[in-house]
Amino acid sequence: MVSRSLSLAVSIAAAVSSVRGQNDSQTSLTLDTAVISTAFEHANEGGQYNFTASTTSSNNFINWCETTGLPLTNGTQVTTGSCNPAPMGAIPSQDKIPTSKFVTPLNFDEICAGTTFPISLAISNLVSGWSADVFDNFYAAPQQLDADTGLIRGHAHFYIDSVGAYNSTTPVDALAFAFAGLASAPAVDGKLSGTVTGGLPVGVYRLASVIAAENHQPVLAPLAAHGSIDDIVYFTVKSC
Repeated sequence: MVSRSLSLAVSIAAAVSSVRGQNDSQTSLTLDTAVISTAFEHANEGGQYNFTASTTSSNNFINWCETTGLPLTNGTQVTTGSCNPAPMGAIPSQDKIPTSKFVTPLNFDEICAGTTFPISLAISNLVSGWSADVFDNFYAAPQQLDADTGLIRGHAHFYIDSVGAYNSTTPVDALAFAFAGLASAPAVDGKLSGTVTGGLPVGVYRLASVIAAENHQPVLAPLAAHGSIDDIVYFTVKSC
């Protein structure tokens, strides 16, 4: 009986120590050697794809932002440039890469000017409804996966730009967008939604999705070669 009690006490102590260690690792200011990626120390260049030499590090780039001369992003949208020290985070398996397709509007749809219209985006392989404060927690945490499904926790952003014409080849001004929306609510029947209140002026537009992790960073996939995660459609706004 004494032996069993002692064994149980040791097991409990070990479990408590393990939990305490895990908790401590998330508040410690010391890099745990167990998470050091040794591949970060090596850089390959040239070859079939004419690779450039990667920046390297032997300590997981933990102090890399010191080398940039930039302020820390620190959870905010710094318009003059910043450095973000948050890790990239958890990356899903290849069979769980998100994909999306616009349902409304469709390519070459015609919409009346000045008229409110809906946006609907079909989404696959995303646990939606996860959207951190975009003003105070922007890029402020790693990408995370749902514990039950292994899918990325996130949401979608919608962007509309005026493109002038369907056959235009001129890159748009990223700051001259016509509409920007956040689909932060969970998907309904597999679709994320938004509303362009008040509509748009007459013109030709493109609507793009950006599937984002909880802290608004574009999602990360486990492969360099994969189908597009986001979607784009082109439509016309006309006088009615």
